[in-house]
Amino acid sequence: MSFKQKRLLSEPIHEFAICVAPLYGKEPKWIQIVEFIEHHKMEGATLFYFHIGNISDYDRKVLDECENNGDIEVKVLQEKYDRPFYAWQLIEIQDCHMRARYHSKWTAFIDIDERISITQNGRILDFLNSEDNGKAAEIQMPILNIPKYEDAPLRYQNEGQVRKERISN
Repeated sequence: MSFKQKRLLSEPIHEFAICVAPLYGKEPKWIQIVEFIEHHKMEGATLFYFHIGNISDYDRKVLDECENNGDIEVKVLQEKYDRPFYAWQLIEIQDCHMRARYHSKWTAFIDIDERISITQNGRILDFLNSEDNGKAAEIQMPILNIPKYEDAPLRYQNEGQVRKERISN
């Protein structure tokens, strides 16, 4: 069965997927990408949809590796008409909604510098499933914004560097 055919099944393959707001710009994002994915995996997410514009080659290598592992899908934002990359947000939301529609039971739309914050014990997925009455079309949750005060290093050097740079120390 092909990947495309699996999306048309009546039961979604994934319980919880995340659509990440479009990434653009040449400042290093690799550590944000990795932390974002790992944090939300611990919260129950099993697939991430990344939409990218003009990002650094190193960030693209990190995304490619995650895609090769099956953790994410990457969609390159391109069009014959020029537009600023921040204007892709609405297009990304529509595209991601259509990709996840029959593929994921729950889909969250989150920026790379945001984390969903729940006040109850347990994972986000546990909370979502506890609220599932078969009638919910949308659940809004508070988010935690993660400020970035300076650019991350251009490339991974060693574990000590990651410990120093990571958001959650």
